[in-house]
Amino acid sequence: ENSEVNAFGLSMVHLERENHRTALNQLDEVQSSAALMADPNVRSQMVEHLMRIGDAAFEAQKFAVATDAYEKIFSIYYEEQKDIDVDGGRTLQLAIKGCIRCHKKLALEEERKDEYLKAIHHRNRIYQLLHTNKRTIPACQQLIMIAFLYGQLEQYKESADVLSDAIRRLFQGVQSFDLMPKDRISLLIRCYHMRAICYAKQQLWNKAFEQYDEALPLIAREEGMNSRDYNSALIHKSALLVTTGDYATALTTVNQYFKNVKDSLTVRQGLQLVDDGDHIMALDTLAAAHLKLGNVDKAIEAFEKKLAFVENVPKNDELKSATMHKLGCLLAYKKRHAEALPLLTGALEKRKYLYDTKSKFLFESSWAVAATSHSLGNSATALKEYGSLLEKINKIDDLPVDSVVIHNSAGKLFFDDGKI
Repeated sequence: ENSEVNAFGLSMVHLERENHRTALNQLDEVQSSAALMADPNVRSQMVEHLMRIGDAAFEAQKFAVATDAYEKIFSIYYEEQKDIDVDGGRTLQLAIKGCIRCHKKLALEEERKDEYLKAIHHRNRIYQLLHTNKRTIPACQQLIMIAFLYGQLEQYKESADVLSDAIRRLFQGVQSFDLMPKDRISLLIRCYHMRAICYAKQQLWNKAFEQYDEALPLIAREEGMNSRDYNSALIHKSALLVTTGDYATALTTVNQYFKNVKDSLTVRQGLQLVDDGDHIMALDTLAAAHLKLGNVDKAIEAFEKKLAFVENVPKNDELKSATMHKLGCLLAYKKRHAEALPLLTGALEKRKYLYDTKSKFLFESSWAVAATSHSLGNSATALKEYGSLLEKINKIDDLPVDSVVIHNSAGKLFFDDGKI
């Protein structure tokens, strides 16, 4: 007789049995009927039952079902433009809150599986709901998270576009920096820094520098020059200066970070001014700038500091082997072969476990050990490594060492040793 009554009754029966999806499906026929949904009483009951299903599904951690239930409530209020505001909008607000919670849960689940596009879909919906409610700060936080996820996908243009949207939203209703609320400024700083990285990834150098020029004075004013944000931005700008060939300015910029480290109360208390990744980037930038300016001894000092630092970094084998190799090569270049060989040998041994036999990293390490052993007169080790190189030389594309140099060096040693 009343199909909607039967549907509501069946739905609740299934809900009591914790068949949440089936309970929700029982309501589809009613909601799809324009005639039934034209009745205010039916609409009101529909919202009530959907809310019960959504809340129960959420408690049972069936977030996809809960999301669908809350979204249906939202569509009744907005998409169907029905006037059912019988409780001052409280039910709608509860549905929006539930919807946001569910989409967050689903986004986190997708992020754990590295399903970033699916996570972006959920976070976009969260943003839309927050935007509808005029909640600027949490809405912009979602935009920043979406930009980060695009970055994980290496879609840097999309990431920069989303950050631009966030910046525009943060400036809405604000005439100048001086009048911007404090809670918006921290998000604005993050947007500038992230957008600089996105532009750098796209090789849009001038745009990237513009972001740092916007961010650094703002951070210095709001947080101080000894803050984590300021020094992170300083390090990234110095690395970008190396990339664009301005080595002298890069050196000045990164040295400002190391001066801040010396002056920092945070560091004196035994804490780092920036995270491990940024500090390592600073040491790499320092070494690279010195090298490009011809200061090899200073570059060696930088790599020695880096090697000491990475000793305490968790899961550091790849990072440590690369640092040992670079430091060993510089020492060998300075004819300090006895100091270089243990580092190069250690790097080679680590890389044997890290990479397959056709790896360029393994090849360059074998070459470095062979050449340095040769210079020290250690013919047995040199012959062994040269032999390994000659076996692989035609099996590796884009060799990191000129094959002619390898053949000439190996040939000379084999001749001197009487092997040919």
